[in-house]
Amino acid sequence: MINNINNNNSNNNINSNSINNSNSNYPNKENQGTKENIKAYNEIWDDLIQFTDLLIALFITISFTAIGYYFAPKTAPLPLFISLAGALAGFVVSSLIIKPKRQLVFESQENKEE
Repeated sequence: MINNINNNNSNNNINSNSINNSNSNYPNKENQGTKENIKAYNEIWDDLIQFTDLLIALFITISFTAIGYYFAPKTAPLPLFISLAGALAGFVVSSLIIKPKRQLVFESQENKEE
């Protein structure tokens, strides 16, 4: 797990101690090793997700894409563009329905030095 990430452009630090967890099952340093927390989350692209949330988001996005393709006029580029618009709409709906499980609090380096 990454303890500290430095962003050179904005001089902000993300410290793992400053992450507030809104879900008590999300693993952190205090309860990282429990079997219940490990079973509840899967690691994808160095991030922990719930598998059910992933399936819901995939179902919504695929449904919007398929509906856009099915109802699009059959002239050459329109099914592609309307399907892509459906995928984008599915992504937006998924991100509105599925809320993040954690909150990041950014601290500037000036506050850390004091």
